[in-house]
Amino acid sequence: MRMRLGRFLAIVLGAAALSAVGLIGGTIARSPDDAEMTRSLLGNYLAGRFAKAQQDTESAAGFYARALARDPGNE
Repeated sequence: MRMRLGRFLAIVLGAAALSAVGLIGGTIARSPDDAEMTRSLLGNYLAGRFAKAQQDTESAAGFYARALARDPGNE
């Protein structure tokens, strides 16, 4: 019984921690116009890849354009 209670509490606390992290760190750039959230080359590139995977080609193109503007010589 004690083992089950401990396991249950671990699962509940783990779920609560994951929820809290999602709420605190859940700020995501929704479009390439969110300039404050997409300042880095890598961030823009990864956002472009994600938008492309979501079949949002317009946003993907915007993110890729920002990444290219930050490092035009990078293939």
